[in-house]
Amino acid sequence: IVTENGSVTLDASAVEALAQDGKDVSVSVKKNADGSTTFDVSADNERADTAIKVELPAGDGQVVTVIHADGSEEILKKSFVENGKAYAEIPAGTTVKVIDNAADFLDVEEDAWYADAVDFASSHELFQGVGDGQFAPDEPMTRAMLATVLYRLEGAAVSGENPFADVADGAWYTDAVIWASEKGIVMGDGDGFAPMENVSREQIAAMLYRYAKELGLDTSGSASLSKFRDGGDTADWAKEAMQWAVSAGLFRGYEDGALNPKGNATRAEVATILMRLVKCIAK
Repeated sequence: IVTENGSVTLDASAVEALAQDGKDVSVSVKKNADGSTTFDVSADNERADTAIKVELPAGDGQVVTVIHADGSEEILKKSFVENGKAYAEIPAGTTVKVIDNAADFLDVEEDAWYADAVDFASSHELFQGVGDGQFAPDEPMTRAMLATVLYRLEGAAVSGENPFADVADGAWYTDAVIWASEKGIVMGDGDGFAPMENVSREQIAAMLYRYAKELGLDTSGSASLSKFRDGGDTADWAKEAMQWAVSAGLFRGYEDGALNPKGNATRAEVATILMRLVKCIAK
């Protein structure tokens, strides 16, 4: 449903459920005086308890925020901006606004291949700089860092206990690792979690695959790894995940035809992969 203020997409099964017993289903997209937009769906004038996918005008480097009833704003981390439009999935009756929130980093050139991904990661507050105005795009990503980024993306809360002897209580990554372990997104290496070890590309694929399953995303896609000169180097335990990640466009390989499954991933690479993942979620 397209309006001048934004568009709404409803799942066919959701429409069928709302329209049961002959109810009239209505969709409204209201532009508010403060520049925010309220997306609503109702059945016989009662607000529907359903999720909807929305589009609204936005610019590069911007991010969608949810405006709560008390006036507070919260960044909608699972939103994506592309070609002048913001995409997100929200509950019916939600008010959102598009704002500028990207940070400028001294070590990220505007024409760098990862510049858009760094803007995305910083504007969504998934990544933080390393100090002194630096992003450190070429620095390797650790297992603790990736767990923390997914924890921020999910806006999760912790309820369990720390299962790893090498994960200190009260560390900056502790809650994230506990959450990721509870959800089956991360696993130990036999001796612990190894939080400070660099995360390999095949480990990233496995973690994102499990995370996608936790979200209920379609993970049935499977691309052949033989098109990469080193695709066969992918560990057996990571092949299914990597095949899905390649089919979903999260991993695209390097210019020399390598997939580099066992290589370390940089902060810039992970920011790029996460941007692609959120695009899959939001669109």
